[in-house]
Amino acid sequence: MPSKWLTRLYILAETNLRSERNGPKTGLRKHSIMFLNVLTRTAIGVASRGGSAHPVEMGIFDRFKGNFTRPKPPETIELNAIGYVRNDVPKPRPHDWEKVESTLDLLPEHRYRLEGLEQFSHIIVVFYMDLAVEAPEKPEQVTLESGNLYGMFATRSQLRPNHLGVSTVRLLAHEGHTLRVTGLDAIDGTPLLDIKPYLPEYDAIEGATIPPG
Repeated sequence: MPSKWLTRLYILAETNLRSERNGPKTGLRKHSIMFLNVLTRTAIGVASRGGSAHPVEMGIFDRFKGNFTRPKPPETIELNAIGYVRNDVPKPRPHDWEKVESTLDLLPEHRYRLEGLEQFSHIIVVFYMDLAVEAPEKPEQVTLESGNLYGMFATRSQLRPNHLGVSTVRLLAHEGHTLRVTGLDAIDGTPLLDIKPYLPEYDAIEGATIPPG
């Protein structure tokens, strides 16, 4: 089976599994888990015959079979950039990102990890706001334009402890190891950490509320 079809089938099964977890119970969960395990074994078989199975994560469920004891979680985490943002915005700004078009230039070794992503209208981009690291102020709280005081985790400020940004953006095109998007609030050169498909039934929360300001 071609690797691109393995990837597409994997995404479909994973989407069904998430829908079953967060929506009405339709009986898809058991079948989706079985299907994902079949895909995993298929990928391993492809690799054992000298093929390429890198688009499919292997052992995703096998790791937790039987008795499982969670190892001690790390206190320090090291992440590597998977690529960089390319656009015409040279420095940070608070507003007017809606029409900004950016290219997500991933490292070439990640091109197969993008397979099938073009079938989604929107994606979630996780990035590292590196310019905020050297900011002299490290506030725990911030006063917004409304005059209300909020803790840093109750805002979208760049001055958070780990300087992570998360944005949902419209996907315009997928070409090789690059993606074109609109609405990403990240400046040129921003390191990319992760990309996920936006799933309305999984990511959109009906009835969500926010404070007035």
